[in-house]
Amino acid sequence: MEVDDTEYSHELLSGITTSGNSGTDTEAKTTCTTDQHIKRKPTTEQEAIDNFGGHRKLELEAFPTAGLEGLSPGKRRELRKLDWGDETKVKEWIKVYEVAETTLHQWQAELQAIGSTSTYTESQNSSQVEEGSEWLSQDTIMEDTTEPEQEPPKNQQDAATGRFQQLEQQQGLHMKLIKTEWNQLERQWQGQSPFPRLQTPIATWKRVVHADSIALLNSLQRFQAPGYILAELTDAVLEEWTKTARLTVLLHCLHRIEQDIPDPERRTWIQKWIEALRLQHQTNPDNTNLYPNELWTPLKKNHFEGMELLKLCRANKKEKLVKMVLTAQVYYEELMIVTGQQWQEPSSILGYVEILLEAMGNSQELEAALEQKETTGYWTKLETILSQVTSKAKKGGKQ
Repeated sequence: MEVDDTEYSHELLSGITTSGNSGTDTEAKTTCTTDQHIKRKPTTEQEAIDNFGGHRKLELEAFPTAGLEGLSPGKRRELRKLDWGDETKVKEWIKVYEVAETTLHQWQAELQAIGSTSTYTESQNSSQVEEGSEWLSQDTIMEDTTEPEQEPPKNQQDAATGRFQQLEQQQGLHMKLIKTEWNQLERQWQGQSPFPRLQTPIATWKRVVHADSIALLNSLQRFQAPGYILAELTDAVLEEWTKTARLTVLLHCLHRIEQDIPDPERRTWIQKWIEALRLQHQTNPDNTNLYPNELWTPLKKNHFEGMELLKLCRANKKEKLVKMVLTAQVYYEELMIVTGQQWQEPSSILGYVEILLEAMGNSQELEAALEQKETTGYWTKLETILSQVTSKAKKGGKQ
């Protein structure tokens, strides 16, 4: 008989021991030959963009460059963390936004003074929308903005203002804007394969997660709506992406058993399986079998040695562990806020998972969001809850 399979985050956490921390410049050419050919000054932002045209038209529609307020959420986050020792990156900012370095310093200081969660400009009032949005062209404003505001439900009053707060509802941010910002991350792509622009076929995503999993993870950590990208991927792609990480978690659990088990015969048996799994992954990583019956039947008979984390490594818990591994890495900054830990990125998947489990222990809402059974809208719901609990943690409230 299998023991009660209810997982608790504090029990899972006890099974981990951390081993370490880890535009192109546009030349303005005035052609003013006669009074009849004097160039008329555009009267609206959209008209200016239409006149400019070219390959940056879509970019300018979505991201006007009128000072700090014109920066996209992702660019604000990037500027806040800009390393002034990186001369290449600093020169790129100066060139793209046509500002002096002192201005960039002022922008960064202002962003840092506002706080790390203020990655969005304030919502525009109706008069601003009528005059012309500083964010969107007229054809991308989503719905009628004249509807009277209502007080949000109590469970949403503490919604955070972080990287992925209910974007469309609170900011009127059109899906076109999200796609455009993701595609702009191509400039920073450091993978070997081409950047997966939207819309990218599933076959391309498979190649990317296989060849450039780290580069993809880095892009998601920069992106304002990572859940949108994760929701685009199939279960098979997510499983392929996390296979190595899940093997690492399994090997960690087996090592713990090896260290704690008193029976020499069983210890030898565990050691053989550790070596077999490692060898299989080294020689044939695409076909590594994490669920051989010869391993799991004896482990189940021994009640998984009382390790809740080991239970998550089973085949029937694969989907849950996949989501936990991705959540731990993509949202690690938000999770560290919930735990109260310092802002230092872990150096291994075990470090990421440890932070996730501690955050789950601090927040029942977060734990429930990770336990949700529905797959449709999973990442959106998770981001909403994580945004709320992050806000509470910043305010010092109880989770």
